[in-house]
Amino acid sequence: MDIQFVYEKSMSAAVRKVRDFCGENALILSSRLLEGGGVELTVGVENALDIKSNDLVISEMKASKKEISNDRDLDDLYHEYISSGESSEEIFENYIKVQSLHKIDFTQPVMVCGMPGSGKTLTVTRLATRCVQEGLTPIVITTDTERAGAFEQLTKCMNLLKVTLLFAEDPERLAFLCQQNGGKRPVIIDTAGVAPFDKTALDYLKNLQEVSKSKLTLVHPAGEIPSTTLEIVAVFCRVGAQRMIISKTDCSRCSEGVTKAAFAGVPLAGVSVSNRLIDGLIEVTSKNFQQIVFRSSQNRPLTDLNNIEKDMLKKNIQIKMNNTVLSQHIAAQRRV
Repeated sequence: MDIQFVYEKSMSAAVRKVRDFCGENALILSSRLLEGGGVELTVGVENALDIKSNDLVISEMKASKKEISNDRDLDDLYHEYISSGESSEEIFENYIKVQSLHKIDFTQPVMVCGMPGSGKTLTVTRLATRCVQEGLTPIVITTDTERAGAFEQLTKCMNLLKVTLLFAEDPERLAFLCQQNGGKRPVIIDTAGVAPFDKTALDYLKNLQEVSKSKLTLVHPAGEIPSTTLEIVAVFCRVGAQRMIISKTDCSRCSEGVTKAAFAGVPLAGVSVSNRLIDGLIEVTSKNFQQIVFRSSQNRPLTDLNNIEKDMLKKNIQIKMNNTVLSQHIAAQRRV
């Protein structure tokens, strides 16, 4: 059994984090209030990942151009960015690191990773397409033994591109295929979707990355709860992800999480803006990043939720008052 320490602002938040990360079988061994505020839980759990508070999650990510110290700084920076207008470009230049798709170094293999359904296979196909367009002859290797039809799906795409597709059923086979290539041709590796808090799956991904001596590229979708996105991106950074491609921005109303991850220091290699193969994955620039973030922030409901709640409360009070007046009137009539 591993012993973990969970730090949060409230007991309910700490317990929720334990359940989310470690499951219902985690044992809370003790708890104590911290002098500076917040609580600490001591947790016993089998094969647990380290559980980090939000400010520690940020430190797991690559250092940004300017220092980001905690989640409150990220909140302030995000809201400053979406309300900055013309000065948003300056914020982008100061805090966002970009690794151009055209400058991806294929002298060592590029491994694509992420959660199930994040768009990894489509990203692999797009990277292979870019190589072909630039006159390169890539090799694509898939290690996905989990998803039904994964190999068949890639086969159809690679046949159209006339790109060699190989299958590596285990780390030993992957290491052999990469060594056999010897850096002569670009190698792009597709991986199975990884549940971000499954330690066994993460260890296996790390093993694949090490034996292939590849650079790990995370594909992560927009649209998730910001705090969840930060946690998940930090997990993949700990495994070795060196850059991120943001996917599914065309079907998402919220890019806050991936934006904050970028502000925290994760280099951006591209943004998926549609499901088209050729031009669906684009370079990250200040202008298009601004459009994606501003579009998502402007898609929020126009009426403030607090105002709705206040109106409902007023109406509820009015109904109660009317009922009280009516009851008093009926009682008075009965007395007469």
